[in-house]
Amino acid sequence: MSVPTLLTLFEAANTFKQKNIAVSILEYFEEDFPNHPSTAQVLLGAAKMVADDLDDFKTAKILMRQLRRKHPVIYADETYQTLRKILNT
Repeated sequence: MSVPTLLTLFEAANTFKQKNIAVSILEYFEEDFPNHPSTAQVLLGAAKMVADDLDDFKTAKILMRQLRRKHPVIYADETYQTLRKILNT
């Protein structure tokens, strides 16, 4: 599966089940597409979906910590900062 296809599927997820599946797939994004320039944004999108749509704050916090550790450039992102404040991470 290509990155554009994967991102299209992620964006098209509407139901709780579809979003759960999308997040499960995105957990492997970094492994499947090493050094992809959009990795930090994709993982941030997954963390946001986990928090906002799946109400799984524990997993969202884990994803946010991993993002901060592996992709420190994300710290300057406005969405990251907003989500970080909401999750108190």
